[in-house]
Amino acid sequence: MIREYDAYTGPDGGRLGWPLDGGELLAEAGFGGIEEIDVEQQILVPDADTFWQFALSYGSRALIDTLPERRRDEFEAKLRAELANTDPIVYEAGATLYQARA
Repeated sequence: MIREYDAYTGPDGGRLGWPLDGGELLAEAGFGGIEEIDVEQQILVPDADTFWQFALSYGSRALIDTLPERRRDEFEAKLRAELANTDPIVYEAGATLYQARA
């Protein structure tokens, strides 16, 4: 759904950034022995209200705040409708951590 609504954020967009290759950046900065560690987490969310409040407390808010009001309301309604049919509600997050030597 984020990708779908990202198109409505205007020329500056609402995302916080673009994917970077952390290993490449570290190598270009002169670091060696670069290792990637992928971390995944699943968080059980009790209800749609909690999920929506959580979405407004981190990076997704950058997208939500830049949507035109009509699209923002539409986004929230669509998200809540999807969550109403989801049991359990699980927020899945992932990240890549890097370890390197100078």
